[in-house]
Amino acid sequence: MKLPSRPCIVCGRPIARRSETVHLAPSEGWTPGMHQGIPADIKTREECRRFTNAPYIVSLKKNDEGWIYEFQKWDGESFMSSYFCTNRCAMDQGYAAAKHGHRYVWRTE
Repeated sequence: MKLPSRPCIVCGRPIARRSETVHLAPSEGWTPGMHQGIPADIKTREECRRFTNAPYIVSLKKNDEGWIYEFQKWDGESFMSSYFCTNRCAMDQGYAAAKHGHRYVWRTE
């Protein structure tokens, strides 16, 4: 499944997604305070999706035995920025606007 993306208005590169990391711990022998994760035994991307009810699983990390211990979920709508991929692109856009005579008044006196 291809994840939806939003391009930067300056360079066209995709804007980073705002995802959330979920940490898992093995459910066998787990006690509260022992691990910094939710007790669950998950091996597939589809199980991660069902476990969190998230539409997209962006990435996951597995241990040597094949159990997932960390994954990133994404809601399909949240991006790090609305228009730009980096601050450099935002500055370039502002510089280009100023160069062409666009002025923005932020403070009124």
